[in-house]
Amino acid sequence: MILAGKSDFTVLAGKRDFTVLAGKRDFTVLAEKRDFTVWRENVILRVWRENVILHFVLNLFNILLFILVIIKLSTF
Repeated sequence: MILAGKSDFTVLAGKRDFTVLAGKRDFTVLAEKRDFTVWRENVILRVWRENVILHFVLNLFNILLFILVIIKLSTF
């Protein structure tokens, strides 16, 4: 349901009611008393952790590759 001329709209999906206040940063989810803001922060934190782990693995790979090149050059 979208209220024309207003910035507030409500989506009814199954047993869950979602209320989004457009133009504000506050998001309220009335589904099992969960807060969308906390969920969003958790998702951002999880993505940040995954990026940190990925960069760590790539840096480790680069270091190992550098060591192998040094060893290979020293054997000539």
